[in-house]
Order: sequence, then C-alpha cells, then structure tokens
Amino acid sequence: MQTREKILVGAMVLALMYGAVALILPQFASGRGSGQAADTYVNDVRATLSSPRLNEQEQQVLDAAVKPKPRNPFRAPATLRQATGNSPVRYTGFIRLGGQILAVLNGREYRQSETIRGTEWVVQSIDTERVELSAKDGGHTLWVMLETVEQKGE
Repeated sequence: MQTREKILVGAMVLALMYGAVALILPQFASGRGSGQAADTYVNDVRATLSSPRLNEQEQQVLDAAVKPKPRNPFRAPATLRQATGNSPVRYTGFIRLGGQILAVLNGREYRQSETIRGTEWVVQSIDTERVELSAKDGGHTLWVMLETVEQKGE
C-alpha cells in the first residue's frame, strides 16, 4: 500500500471513530441525548398541523373540490324510477365509517361512484333509507329502498 492510501485509510478510521464517539457520548451525558430536540420538533410540527390556517383562496379551492359536479347540460335528464320487488339490486344495509357511508348491495359493500358487480348500475348517492343508482350510459336512474326485516320475510 502506498503512503497516499495509508493516509486515506487512516482518515477514514478517524472519521468512523469520531462518529461513534459523537453518537454514543451525548446519550450518556444527558440521559436522552438529542431525543429532546427531536421531541420538541415533533411537538411543534403537530401543533402546526393540528390548526391549519387556510387563506380565502385556499378555502374556495377546497370547497370547490368537495362540491358535487353539476348535471351535464348537454345530456338529456335521466328517467327516474323506483325499484320494484324484482329489482336486480337489493339494498340490505349500510355501514358508517367515520364521515363515509357504504351501502350493502347484493351482499357486498359499495362506495359512491362504484359499479355494482354483474350489473350496469353505478352508485350515485347513499342514504340510510335508499340508494340512488344510475345506468352506465346515463339513461336511467334507479332508487332502491332499504329492505327491512318485514320485507325480507315476504
């Protein structure tokens, strides 16, 4: 090994030893070491994130993003009908998950805007008493009422 290589290896060993000492010694000196600084930083970030301050423009953008889409004026309005007893879709229950509601249709859970498996229907809105479905082509809208225990027995 040449002198130049010996100097580089020696510098690497010194750097590794310095890193190990700097990592280990502060923990013995103060008990927690640099963990207190990290805890302070994390608490500051949590405080900042827990109280978001949106300006007026950001609030308008957020409101517009959550707002439902308006009806397409170039498409004819859908015909509305209510499901009868021989409907291909049965609404047997709903599940609340926080602010979200899932409909139990034909024994499976569906969110809004999901297509019902094996049918042409898409879930438009979910209510505790009924579900609004629309055909994929947009031609028909179907309201399916929640089945109660008495209706299931009939």
